[in-house]
Amino acid sequence: LTAAENETLTGVVTQSSLDSLNFAAAGRVARVRVRLGQIVRKGQLLAREITPAGAISAVRNDRAAIVADKSDLAALTAAGAPPASVNAAKAQLATDQEQRAADQAAMLIRAPMAGTVAAVFGQVGAAATPAGLPTPAQPAATQLSALTLASLRGGGRELPVITLRTASRMQIRLAIPAESPATLRVGSVVRLSVPAARLTRVSGVITALTPGNGGGQVAVIQVRGTVAATALTGMRASVYLSS
Repeated sequence: LTAAENETLTGVVTQSSLDSLNFAAAGRVARVRVRLGQIVRKGQLLAREITPAGAISAVRNDRAAIVADKSDLAALTAAGAPPASVNAAKAQLATDQEQRAADQAAMLIRAPMAGTVAAVFGQVGAAATPAGLPTPAQPAATQLSALTLASLRGGGRELPVITLRTASRMQIRLAIPAESPATLRVGSVVRLSVPAARLTRVSGVITALTPGNGGGQVAVIQVRGTVAATALTGMRASVYLSS
């Protein structure tokens, strides 16, 4: 970039170092298995939900369907049915097994990736929905600033059951119009700010460039290093296309 290319565009945070974790089914918190500051591995079970009545019914139906599928498959195999019929029965069994796994997983929270527990808002017995905790109690301790807590609420009252700080770096998605004078390429360094997170003029590097609408481009910007502030997914970012 040249010094003359002093242009500011608005992008959006598409990947944050914080993950808000909730149950996929509405219910009540049965148990939280982690504590503040605990390091967790990808796939680790973090919390369990008291099984809602609707979920119990769904899992029972899944089990009944799987039993019926296995019976049908055994009967077709014993009768020497055509391969197409046997394969269709196998596919149905696989589909119902996947559905059972999904229904069971809806009542669990697992770590999507390795990270550190930054806050635990869920308490045993608290009502929980896929959007979060409608009336969460404030935890005794948290690694999050008041600004980040307000941002997690997203303008509403809900807070996640668990907040996980991951090792993933913050990314920005930026639409660059065709009339932009900036000459950008993969590897170009830019400066960016995220006002809502009080993040000012940090360094980022363009890691991908793809064609955009109207002849423009779409850039993916990776923030360099570790920043103290936490920008959340969906926050607006000012990107300065100048050296």
